[in-house]
Amino acid sequence: MTSLSTSSSSAGVKRKALSIDDKLSIIKLYDEKIGVFNEQQIADQLGLLSSSLRTILKNRKEIEKNRFSGSTKRQKVRNGKNEQLENILLEWFRQARTLNLAVYGPVLTEKANEIAKRLNVTDFGGSNGWLDRFRKRQGIVYRKICGEVDAVDDNSIKSWKETIQPNLLKDYSPEDIYNADEFGLFLN
Repeated sequence: MTSLSTSSSSAGVKRKALSIDDKLSIIKLYDEKIGVFNEQQIADQLGLLSSSLRTILKNRKEIEKNRFSGSTKRQKVRNGKNEQLENILLEWFRQARTLNLAVYGPVLTEKANEIAKRLNVTDFGGSNGWLDRFRKRQGIVYRKICGEVDAVDDNSIKSWKETIQPNLLKDYSPEDIYNADEFGLFLN
């Protein structure tokens, strides 16, 4: 929703499927114009039915609450059957990502089962179908964690260099040592 139409009535207006982003924009524009125009005039300017505008305003808190959870390109906010479990799992997932930890399907499912057990949720199965729906609801994509800076702490590196590395290198001359990190070999 980027432009406003200036039709004088909503007689020719068709219902539109609006994303959460669209609804957030409508709420912002409504707040800016409410002192100057009435609700019907604002709906006309937005090219909406007045009933659609009222529904968006009625659901304002829910729409604004979901601004930061998952994708705002979708049209409807859907919650899972075990909302508390999913909220805890999502918070754990965000913390894990902040720490640059690789989190994939089996790890998410295992953590979800652990949370379900702590919450005494007996009807939770953690199936692949549940996992797919959870990922879609929350906008979770699996990404390769890049960067080796945070992978090992400085004390471990120092200890390894002082104790293990000299023993590994004692039988080799410096010209026989190569770095083959991310090395590909192709043979015909």
